[in-house]
Amino acid sequence: MPASPDELRRVAQAWVARLASGEATDADAWQVAAWRARSPAHEAAFQEAARLWSRLAPALRTGGAPAPLPLRRSLANRRGLVIGASLAASVGGSLVVGRRQGWLPGLEELDADHRTGTGERRVLALPDGSRVAMNTRTSLSLRFTAEERRVLLLGGEASFAVTADPGRPFVVASAGGETQVLGTVFNILMEPGAVSVTDLEGRVEVRSSGGMQLGPGEQVSYDAAGLGPRRRVDPVAVSGWQQGLLVFRDRSIRSVVAEINRYRPGHILLLNEAAAERQVSGVFHLDRLDQVVTHLLQTAGLKARALPGDILILR
Repeated sequence: MPASPDELRRVAQAWVARLASGEATDADAWQVAAWRARSPAHEAAFQEAARLWSRLAPALRTGGAPAPLPLRRSLANRRGLVIGASLAASVGGSLVVGRRQGWLPGLEELDADHRTGTGERRVLALPDGSRVAMNTRTSLSLRFTAEERRVLLLGGEASFAVTADPGRPFVVASAGGETQVLGTVFNILMEPGAVSVTDLEGRVEVRSSGGMQLGPGEQVSYDAAGLGPRRRVDPVAVSGWQQGLLVFRDRSIRSVVAEINRYRPGHILLLNEAAAERQVSGVFHLDRLDQVVTHLLQTAGLKARALPGDILILR
């Protein structure tokens, strides 16, 4: 049964409030795009909600979180021209902010050779016999030549099992850094502001304003400032996603929530700072993410509130 106009308005208001909050993620961007594309009625409801939300910019700048406004057709008709202009400015600004914060995909990601959606995992066989496992919301492109095998990791996470070919180096470029190998297995995770490289077998060299060689079980992260320190990690926890598992060992609830958000539609907001740094452990199936949420609720005594658009607030 098609959604009623009232239901469309409520969901559209929730989406606009989320996108204007400054905490939206790329999962939100994909979800709202899909929702708007369902029908002309969905798109019209979103546009009307955005026009009304533009009136709340002063409250948003001061950190307010007003409840969705009831729609009044007379108001929309009377101020349609002015609000329409505001909408163009606010949506344009939101797109810029969204790309900077990482919740909207960049043009390179949209034009990638290979992409996975939310919760999707895929294994690619590369032309040289190497294999790459792509995790949720991952984008990459291939640039193979007779002299070099180059992969551009544009977003997300991927694990590479590389076929040895000393005459053709295998290089993964991501966020200004490079990882080069001759024959090994390694994992690369792109996060907002940083990239983490984990060596699982063999050896790998990571370059970003300097260089560092890693052995099995070693990890390094880099950002705009260059390489961080070398550290030992649990390879099972790093590569668990390839077996459909999330493995947490003494991880903060904040980091666990961030991890869950990569795999589920919508978004989980953690608003309990006292519980955010509490350490938790566990092994969970990626197709049962609700069990992770239940574990967090029971462990930290959190309360959950569900909102439209698969948004979940934990307090």
